[in-house]
Amino acid sequence: TIGTSAEHHPETVKRTYEEGHGVGNHTYSHVFKNIYASPEDFVDELLQNEKVLQSILGEDKTLRLVRFPGGSFGKKLEPFRQAVNEAGFGYIDWNSLTGDAESVKSKSPRKLLARLEETVTGQSGLVVLMHDSPGKETTVEALPEVISFLREQGYRFELLPGSR
Repeated sequence: TIGTSAEHHPETVKRTYEEGHGVGNHTYSHVFKNIYASPEDFVDELLQNEKVLQSILGEDKTLRLVRFPGGSFGKKLEPFRQAVNEAGFGYIDWNSLTGDAESVKSKSPRKLLARLEETVTGQSGLVVLMHDSPGKETTVEALPEVISFLREQGYRFELLPGSR
């Protein structure tokens, strides 16, 4: 969850958590020039977002799972990954996707499902990249078919460590 979005939609964050879903930290602002200015700035964004999430879900909640905006891949982000771990957070990346972030133009639910089917092949475990931001309404429309497809393929859904 992005902190600024959580501040604008606290009821959605609370409902998501209360229904048993995991909640992860996706920085406070998601503004790349700010969050990737330095590893310290990145961790500050995580801590700021953690406070927002705790103000919504309870001060006792320690949500320590992070997904780096854009992913944590590559040598350039090595010091960021290290700083995140040193601050007590864990991070996760995706290995499958619907393609909803591959274009600013909206894709139909059918195309999103087809893209997912391409990226699932040969994977024993999945973390699927999907977005719920403005302009991604077709992602929400595709979700029931995505879930059905993955279940038909034998996948099950589990909470990720650090998301509860």
